[in-house]
Amino acid sequence: MANVLAVIALLSLTLGHSSASAQPRPDTPDAELLFTFEPGELVETFSAGPITAHFTRAGSNAVPNTDADDNGVPDFVEEVASQYVEALAFYESEGFAAPLADSAGGDAGLDVYLLDLFGSADGSYQRDDCDTSGCRGYMVHENDFVGYGYPSLRVANRIVASHELFHAIQAAYAPTLGSVFSEGTATWATERFDGSLRDFDSAIGGYLADPERPLDSDVAGAVLDRFAYGSALFFRFLEERFGAHVVHSLVEAHGGDASFLGPLESVLAAEGTSFAEAWVEHVRWNLWAGSDGDGDGYAEGPSYPRVTPREVSLPLVEERPRHFHAAARYYRVDAGPRETIVAELLGELEGLVLFAGLEHEGEQRTVDAVEGRLELVDAAGATVWLVVVNPALEGPSARASICAGDAAEVATCRDALSPPELVDAGVPVDASVPTDDPSGGGCGAAGGPPSGAWFAIGWGLVATRRRARR
Repeated sequence: MANVLAVIALLSLTLGHSSASAQPRPDTPDAELLFTFEPGELVETFSAGPITAHFTRAGSNAVPNTDADDNGVPDFVEEVASQYVEALAFYESEGFAAPLADSAGGDAGLDVYLLDLFGSADGSYQRDDCDTSGCRGYMVHENDFVGYGYPSLRVANRIVASHELFHAIQAAYAPTLGSVFSEGTATWATERFDGSLRDFDSAIGGYLADPERPLDSDVAGAVLDRFAYGSALFFRFLEERFGAHVVHSLVEAHGGDASFLGPLESVLAAEGTSFAEAWVEHVRWNLWAGSDGDGDGYAEGPSYPRVTPREVSLPLVEERPRHFHAAARYYRVDAGPRETIVAELLGELEGLVLFAGLEHEGEQRTVDAVEGRLELVDAAGATVWLVVVNPALEGPSARASICAGDAAEVATCRDALSPPELVDAGVPVDASVPTDDPSGGGCGAAGGPPSGAWFAIGWGLVATRRRARR
């Protein structure tokens, strides 16, 4: 902290319009950007070490003008700059590379533009240009947070600064990143920077609501993808299970690949494991998140929301649903009077993992399937979870059916679901992206998909990687 304060002490204030650059910036006259300063607004700059904040005192983009220390600089501007400086120092102490330097904002500093984002976002990292070494760019940061609902301006500035700065760090490693990896690791980074901010806690519900969506499935376009932000939970799992260095290594290894799962497989190999093994363990942790159970799991798991299951009843007969790669399918059912519950997978079982969890009067048990079959004993009156996991890195979805109930019910189900002679006959299905499956029985037999939507409807103003209003 002493070093951070020393850097903040090296301040300068420049009046007048910022220097023009080859790339349009929010203070470039007539710039065709989503958010810009208005014509006639006097834009000033304030520097704190490597950070330069661009702001105005009057007009629609004006910052709060309170100046408690009477040094001529609005306190809000100083606060914003100090948060970026502190976050930068923290990430560098974690071993991450600094954002690439540029001179587009008038100097080599990292530029932050304080603008009114109209409640559609609270911050954004924008790229100017990229080459094989990475990208250069700047941050846009909400100018006053009026109406945003943050508990304080300090919390708002601290969350946005740490999140958007991490996007700038990501850009130093690779010219392209998927939205899940980009937003998930940035939200994870904010939590690591300051776990008291609770930004992570508010985000992970969007991920736990869509467990059937492949982990590396990105949403293109101007949308609010709550799954992408909430995927920070997966990176938190990597940190808690293997160490934060694994996430750091993954950021370095990503290299702009279409999917981050391939590089992750290499990173996990250095830890003596594989993505498949880690993914199954992650799904187990997610099962017990939000419960009071002991044993393996997240350090703060009881405070997390629960994963969203398919609410079903017994006997369960679900014919050939799609089990997507790097995803899981959770079913929750009341056992009723059944003392023993049997569950079986039928069909394409290669690579799929089935396990069950039981909750009853404070007791929690997990039972693994053997060759696609498991038995839960002493189940009467319990809540039972059945979980089907596809830990593949990629590839088409598996079409395994599932039967569950007592032994007689499962035998009847097994007889009814004889393996089909043809699977996916006709036009091939691109299973790299989840699709509705009216022929697969997923909705009708199991009571519909989880409540979260795979492709969330976003606000038209929000650009890719733009942080959403809380």
